[in-house]
Amino acid sequence: MQTTLGAPVAAYHLGFTSLDRELSVDALPVSGTLPPWLSGSLLRNGPARFEVGADRYHHWFDGLAMLHRFTVADGRVSYANRFLRSPAFVEAERLHRIAYARIAHRSAASRRCSGRPPATTPTSTSCRTPTDTWH
Repeated sequence: MQTTLGAPVAAYHLGFTSLDRELSVDALPVSGTLPPWLSGSLLRNGPARFEVGADRYHHWFDGLAMLHRFTVADGRVSYANRFLRSPAFVEAERLHRIAYARIAHRSAASRRCSGRPPATTPTSTSCRTPTDTWH
C-alpha cells in the first residue's frame, strides 16, 4: 500500500521507533574529507522514547525528548546523546508509566483537569491549569 505521495505506509511507523540507550562515540566513520575550517557542534532535540512501562505515546510530538550532539573537530566527527531530564522524564522513570498528559495521551492525573489534558511539547514544557499540582 502507498500513500498519496507514493511513500510506503510502513515508513510512517519508523518515526515511532524508540531509542532507549544513551551513548557516546568518539570517532564516527567519515567518507571523504572535511574542510579544515569546519569545526563546532550541532545540537538537535526530538522525541526518542515512545513507551513507558505498559503505556505508549500515540503522537510523534509526545515522545520523551533526547538531545543529540554531533561535534566536528580536526577532521573527525563525534556523537553523543542524552535524554532530557525533564519533569515528565523523571516522573515516568520513577513511576514506570506516563505521568504527564501529552498531545495525544491522557494520564490518570490529567483527567482531573477540567476534562482536558495540559498541552505539552517534546521538550516537556507544559501549560497547566491553576488546580494542577507540581511534582
